[in-house]
Amino acid sequence: MGWRADAAYEKSEREEWRRFIAVQPLWRRVYIRAWRWVVVAAVAVVVVGPLAVGIIRSLF
Repeated sequence: MGWRADAAYEKSEREEWRRFIAVQPLWRRVYIRAWRWVVVAAVAVVVVGPLAVGIIRSLF
């Protein structure tokens, strides 16, 4: 696939996701967004955690 087809596909996926979220009840939207942030935070802990521990250990 060319880059234009890729861009069109991604745009349609974003639009489909936007429509899906728009029809969800308020609490479901909050849950979906909160769950996304939980996943992002977990990945950040796994990636940055060892680096932070190494920095803290080197200070003491």
